[in-house]
Amino acid sequence: MRKSVVVYFSRTGYTRGVAEAIARRLDAQLLPISEAGSRAGVWGYLRSVIEALRRTGSSIVHPPFQSSQHPLVVIGTPVWAGRLSSPIRTFVIGHLWSSCRLAFFCTMGGRGAEAVFEELQGIAGREPVATLALTDSDIDGHRIDERLDQFCAKLTGVRQGADTKSRSSHAPA
Repeated sequence: MRKSVVVYFSRTGYTRGVAEAIARRLDAQLLPISEAGSRAGVWGYLRSVIEALRRTGSSIVHPPFQSSQHPLVVIGTPVWAGRLSSPIRTFVIGHLWSSCRLAFFCTMGGRGAEAVFEELQGIAGREPVATLALTDSDIDGHRIDERLDQFCAKLTGVRQGADTKSRSSHAPA
């Protein structure tokens, strides 16, 4: 059975947390992207910014993945210096995306989502069925559940409100 997958890279944990929440809502496989080296500390941060500004790739550990095995691939990335993270850039460049639906999400300190989504769409050669941008302060303030639900509803084709009606009509009185 083909199962949807949530692919993500996370340096600080924000993107990982959102990816896990999306995967739970979609009953999807979770596929973290990892790197050979570390991005910890000041040097890791500076390397991240430089790679993002230069739009270069990075040395990722390529997980076993074929987009044709998944009906939906959700790609999650942090926004670095207003740009796409280099590990996700490397991952997206390394695959063909013609046989699945795509969705994108990003986490960020403040801005850059539109540019990141445009770059992802350009690299993948596909328009996403949905996008979601969340700020770190929204995540810290636990103000994301409704937006996550709306994003996942777009991905599953469930109309807003239809799912709760069907659940409540089957609930015991």
